[in-house]
Amino acid sequence: MIAGAPRLVESVTQSHTSDAAGNGGFEGTIDGSNRVTNRDGSFSIQISKITNDVNNGGRLVASHGQSASLSNDGIGNWTGSGKII
Repeated sequence: MIAGAPRLVESVTQSHTSDAAGNGGFEGTIDGSNRVTNRDGSFSIQISKITNDVNNGGRLVASHGQSASLSNDGIGNWTGSGKII
C-alpha cells in the first residue's frame, strides 16, 4: 500500500516448455528434476521482472525491466540471453 492505495511495485513472469497435460515446471526445467521437452527434445525457459518506482504520493515515476532466457535445441546446443539481478 502506498498513500493508502494498492500499487504494483514488482511483477515477475516465468514461462517454460510444458506438454498438453500441463506437466513441467520452471524450477524443474532449471535443475532437471521435472524437465518436459518438445518431441524433438528441445526446451526453453524465460523470466522477466518489471519493477515500478513510485513517489510518496503513489504516482509512477519510473519502470525498469529485466529478462533472461535459456533454450536447448534438443541436440545439445544452448542459447541464452539476458540476466536477472
